[in-house]
Amino acid sequence: MDCEKEISFRIEKIKTIFQTAKEISTAEKSLDTLIDYLETTDPEFRSIAYEGASMAIAQLDIEKDNTLTIWHTFNQRAGAHAAQTHAGLGWAIAQQNCSALPFLETLSPLLRFRVLDGYGYYEGIFRQRSSIKNQKSPEEFDSKMLQAYDQGIGRSLWYASKGDVKKLEALISIFPSDRHAALWIGIGVACAYVGGCDENLLRSLLSTSQKHKTQLATGAVLAARARVQANAITGDVELACRIWCHISAQEAMLLTVEAEPSSSLNSNDSYALWLFQIEQKKMFSRYCK
Repeated sequence: MDCEKEISFRIEKIKTIFQTAKEISTAEKSLDTLIDYLETTDPEFRSIAYEGASMAIAQLDIEKDNTLTIWHTFNQRAGAHAAQTHAGLGWAIAQQNCSALPFLETLSPLLRFRVLDGYGYYEGIFRQRSSIKNQKSPEEFDSKMLQAYDQGIGRSLWYASKGDVKKLEALISIFPSDRHAALWIGIGVACAYVGGCDENLLRSLLSTSQKHKTQLATGAVLAARARVQANAITGDVELACRIWCHISAQEAMLLTVEAEPSSSLNSNDSYALWLFQIEQKKMFSRYCK
């Protein structure tokens, strides 16, 4: 299997689905019609279509009156694709180059960090000189928010390397070591979600991650959660969970639910604690050290 070729094919497919949904959403005024269209897209990457639509709707909201009025309505109807709609919101905020903080306050604690992930991914793709070569990040983000932002940067590194492990290593090495853990979570998310890897490539990535094996595995768990919620489990995410975590995608989903922190926790602490509790789960941690 030519993994790099397959990964490149899948990435191009994802880009096309995202862009098409974004363009249709910019022109379409009826949410009913839009959602009918989104539901006709390839089930494997339907959530990506929702992500593109989310970006377009959020952009229109921000440009109109700096609110998310229509976006919130769309997000409520997106249901199972919430992880991607929040990432799409992050795309819009990054492109508009406005503060993320006022918008985050209106979102649930765990999902607001998917917005920061989307923000980081956008910057990693479209502002490489600033975010990767010069390693700049938004000054308004505290250390815990930066962790989610760096996950998005990590996802962008996987898209840039397209399965080339040596290229991936070179990109990671640009960053200081204290940012590597979050980058590896993002790499794990992107690799497991996009798919196209065989067992040899997955094991090579696991070896390359060295002391960040747990973070790579955590990324696969997060990808599995998104896929199970969207009823779009693939053999790729199953294989990543089996190789990196020794659990199934369904078990990974249940693990993330069990690890969710109390809703009363300060929102800036909740995401970091959630990841920590995922990593500490016995059925997971005994394999990923």
